[in-house]
Amino acid sequence: MALSNLSRTGLWAWVKTASQDLGPTGITINLACPGPHATDRMKQLGGTGPMGDPGDFGKVVAFLCSEPAKFVNGVALQVDGGATLGLL
Repeated sequence: MALSNLSRTGLWAWVKTASQDLGPTGITINLACPGPHATDRMKQLGGTGPMGDPGDFGKVVAFLCSEPAKFVNGVALQVDGGATLGLL
């Protein structure tokens, strides 16, 4: 878990830097951070508790790729139904 947390933190730091470099060119870069979603893999792992619809996660990603999100840049968007307790 420590390695996973470290790599995610590093990725977010890179996204923040890249967003500053690419933003002036009109390119945006963001992270969509999924929480528990009712995928086949989660079902195989025996996921319990509330789970999101994978299609809803896809809609969030589609929004981030759309024209209305052109000013959203350098964010890590939690798509987890409020499961993350910490502040980012």
